[in-house]
Amino acid sequence: MTRIGRSLGMLLFLCGVASAKLGDPTVRAVCRVKLASGQSIVMMRGRLSESEAKRLLARHARDILLAIKNLNGARLAPFVHPSKGVRLGGLVFTRDQIRNIFSNKRRYLWGYEDGSANPIRLTARQYVKRWVYNRDFLRVKEIGYNKIILGGDVTTDIPEAYPGATAVTYYFPGPYSDTPGFGWQSLCLIFEHKNRTWYLTGVVTFVQTI
Repeated sequence: MTRIGRSLGMLLFLCGVASAKLGDPTVRAVCRVKLASGQSIVMMRGRLSESEAKRLLARHARDILLAIKNLNGARLAPFVHPSKGVRLGGLVFTRDQIRNIFSNKRRYLWGYEDGSANPIRLTARQYVKRWVYNRDFLRVKEIGYNKIILGGDVTTDIPEAYPGATAVTYYFPGPYSDTPGFGWQSLCLIFEHKNRTWYLTGVVTFVQTI
């Protein structure tokens, strides 16, 4: 079994689950299914079924994607968890920080490329355009509710890192001519429940570079 950070090409893992606080990203998820199509499905441990997650979160997730696509922090901020914030690229941002995140000129260290170990040091605007919303995820044909869709023989410990959470995954099988050098790609939105509302606590990108 291939673990996070390695795939048929190079897998770039950008989320922050790799920190010691959240756990070892090489830990295997409990509920993992390998499909004949070559995909791996990792189920979240939250209380929602797939149909319930779709009913409750489909519109939220689409609105969040639209805000990310348009680099609109003011639109994105109300969806962010009021106390936990949102984890993006290994960094945690509060709701107030997200409001102005895309106009902020500060260059953050988001992580390191697998293989080369080159640092990814970009503004939030540059990072999202390059690594998060570099394809039109609003047009994907495959969306997973309460599950994470991955390509190849890959797994993740997100269910352990976010216990009780649910996820919406937008999956491109790839490769595509519009993003040369990239194979399959998954964009996962992680939601946690507070006061009868589901809030965004994580934006996770899995990219296969080829």
